[in-house]
Amino acid sequence: MELEPYFDVDSARGVALEEIEYVTYVEHPGPPVEVSVEKHGYDVSWFNPASGEFIDQKKYKGEHFTGEVPDKVILGCS
Repeated sequence: MELEPYFDVDSARGVALEEIEYVTYVEHPGPPVEVSVEKHGYDVSWFNPASGEFIDQKKYKGEHFTGEVPDKVILGCS
């Protein structure tokens, strides 16, 4: 399996292994990021590529994730 472009994302760009892992890139902080995902539980974290810092979020369960963007980061749901 390989990551493929994922288009069910607002305010970011995305790639995914659908039903397994979703990664979005936020170039400029702004409106909340919204991602439509398969309905099950996910570990969610933000990653700041400039600092190498991971910011873990609470676990998410559902079909439509919405998250406030902390700063120039990448969102990962796995």
